[in-house]
Amino acid sequence: MKIALIRNLKQLKKYCVNLEIGIKSPAPEILPFIVLANENGNRLTPKIVVEDLLFDMPEQAGINVINSLKFYQILDDRGNLTEYSLKILEEFRATKQECIFKFESGVFDFHAADDPLLQDKMIDMARTLPEKKKTRIKIVQKSCPDFIKQQGNKILTVFWNEHKNNPVEKNGMKNEVLIKDIPNFLTEETPTIDLEITIILDEDGVRSMEINGTYSLKLPVPEDIDFNTVWKDLLGSEYNNWQIIAKERKLLVDYPRLTAQEKLNFRKHVEFKSPAITKYGAFNTTVVRDVPIYPKSIDDAITWWYFILRDKLRGDYVDAKRYTDLSKSIARMFPTFNLELPSLNHVLELLKSEIIDEIKQKTIRGTTVPREYWHLQAPVDLV
Repeated sequence: MKIALIRNLKQLKKYCVNLEIGIKSPAPEILPFIVLANENGNRLTPKIVVEDLLFDMPEQAGINVINSLKFYQILDDRGNLTEYSLKILEEFRATKQECIFKFESGVFDFHAADDPLLQDKMIDMARTLPEKKKTRIKIVQKSCPDFIKQQGNKILTVFWNEHKNNPVEKNGMKNEVLIKDIPNFLTEETPTIDLEITIILDEDGVRSMEINGTYSLKLPVPEDIDFNTVWKDLLGSEYNNWQIIAKERKLLVDYPRLTAQEKLNFRKHVEFKSPAITKYGAFNTTVVRDVPIYPKSIDDAITWWYFILRDKLRGDYVDAKRYTDLSKSIARMFPTFNLELPSLNHVLELLKSEIIDEIKQKTIRGTTVPREYWHLQAPVDLV
């Protein structure tokens, strides 16, 4: 079983603002200095640099390195590792990616959505095109929403447009940025992208979430969203009918509401209109396919047993011994019910009465008798 939930991103808006941001970039030449500083109490001096990495070079070379590290905000004014560089070191040890955040200041466009599913509310970023900066200065600025302010001073995964003269949807790529303090005011504009968010969960524990539309971006699934939790939300009061039958979860259903195919396959496609997840809101109508099903009552089980029997009788002739074996094998499909199986003669009489009723209701053309009757009656006549 698999659950797929889709909806448009909530509260999607576009903004323009002056920012100082760090863009994650490869920098294998920087990481050794961060590691060295960490080994020396998160502090680096020109002397340490010369003795451990530059060897016999003059001290001025060490001073130049320290100044460069301060420029990249790896070290603060006192030569201590910054909070950002400690994050870089932590990520390097986890991923072995030799990258740093290279900072720049300027005017940036970004889309953001106040959607509870998003860990990072900023979705994409791009440098504002130079020819548009002047016109945007004239636009009345608005107070920065709290959900955007909260994105400051932390690492965000966004769809980053490196090529400032081209549309973000054609030249972007997933990247990490580190945004410093976000101003109290920014410019709000009409969104220029169309995005929906999709969550896919299966009962084996596989989870995924991504946004699609103008571009695609894979995102982390919130920790409290898993198949069982969402399935319980979708079923609502019907969750009490999601029972363990013969070591497998099955949905107890009413027999009259089933199609012929569902009765034979013991599986059903279940539709949910405007399904909602606790804390995360509603989604578009969805269908969960191949849900295992099982009868709610013994009366439903007997009727279901008889339906399957009639279906199997259409295939071949059945004598008394084979009828016994067949009826028992079908009964084993309902392991929690102790079905009292009718005799062969009883089933024949039942079929006869049904045929008469069907003829009266003109549901059978002429007086043709269904194959399942003769497949059961003929072996009896031969005895």
